[in-house]
Amino acid sequence: MSRPLPAELFLRNAEKLVELARVIGDVEVVVEPAFIISGHKALYLNVANWSDKARDYLAHHVARVPNDLRVHVQRINVNRVYDDIDGTYGAVLDLFIALGKEGLTLRKRVLRQCAAVLRPETLQVLEQHLIGGITAMTPMPAAPRSVLTKGLVGNSGLVENVLIRKMRQQDWP
Repeated sequence: MSRPLPAELFLRNAEKLVELARVIGDVEVVVEPAFIISGHKALYLNVANWSDKARDYLAHHVARVPNDLRVHVQRINVNRVYDDIDGTYGAVLDLFIALGKEGLTLRKRVLRQCAAVLRPETLQVLEQHLIGGITAMTPMPAAPRSVLTKGLVGNSGLVENVLIRKMRQQDWP
């Protein structure tokens, strides 16, 4: 029986190293999130001392592989657990974009779980798009932490109000 290579040992024990770093405290053990997160199938990740790196890794992974729903949910959960308002909104918006009109049950569940973290106005806009879905080109409130949106900001409310006002002025039927 051959001994495992050092890289294999490292990959197998990456989580133990992170835990060890927490115990030792003054010794900094740097473990790249790609070595820890990529192997995890769990939807909830324990990223206690390295949440910023984990969020960055998950965002980059979503940008590279937008149809990986597991990583979308991991990213949403990490941002939500740390009460990151912009991160949660960006992650939820990216999931909505990736799913389009599909996955209504998942979109509803995620929105319900994130309601306490999201701003009321962004929650309302996302709820309005539950049935119709969202594309990368859908005008939405600013989402600086989204990696899939094209950055179109706004809504069509003003256009609708002007048209309704013109119709009323001209006594349309």
